Amino acid sequence: MTKDAAAPAVERKIKPVGRRDFRQREQFNMTWRMVVPADTRKEDLNKPALYALVVDLLTPHDRIDVVHQDWIAKVLVRHVEKGFDPQLVVLALKELPPLPERVYSEAPPGFRLELARDKNLWSAIRIADGAVLVTDAKSREEARRQLLDHAAMKDGGQMRHHRGPGD
Repeated sequence: MTKDAAAPAVERKIKPVGRRDFRQREQFNMTWRMVVPADTRKEDLNKPALYALVVDLLTPHDRIDVVHQDWIAKVLVRHVEKGFDPQLVVLALKELPPLPERVYSEAPPGFRLELARDKNLWSAIRIADGAVLVTDAKSREEARRQLLDHAAMKDGGQMRHHRGPGD
């Protein structure tokens, strides 16, 4: 038997956290929400210039939820002191999925424009009977233009039914 195996394990004493170090976060720090303009880049999150007009509101360990049209981020204020640039840490950054196109936008009454996401091409559909009048348009505007030029639109958007000769 070795000398180390015979020695009893010494338990490490853990010092408990005192009440003054255990407080509700809201008493000391804030969580801010900041909506940034569309031209803001992700790299700008670490640049003090972005926070220049609000730096006086920040305290160490504040969190900032940054909202952009294409992404969201969580930023931690690591250190801030009057007269100095804040030190910021980006804790998380997540790309947002693109906003869905409005299905019925810009189509004449009784029709809808749809995007086939798998092909990224547009179609124009008559709502009354589900007839597809335009397919494979490269843009919504092109699908709308083709729909307005379609023969079915020449008669007010309704299909004329011909019963045959003599009817």
